[in-house]
Amino acid sequence: MEDSDQQNLGKRISAFFSPTGALAKRLDGYEHRGSQERMAQACLRALLEDGTLIVEAGTGTGKTL
Repeated sequence: MEDSDQQNLGKRISAFFSPTGALAKRLDGYEHRGSQERMAQACLRALLEDGTLIVEAGTGTGKTL
């Protein structure tokens, strides 16, 4: 995957989790959490790099989502 494609995916993740993104439009009471977006970005990097990711995150971060 080219760098531009990876950057595009990163931007799409940011848009998805933004205060006006797809989650906000679908989930009543959605609150943007920077930690949730950072976790999703870390997941993307691990998948693209065929790596391993261990995430420890507090309640309300959105691990289930």
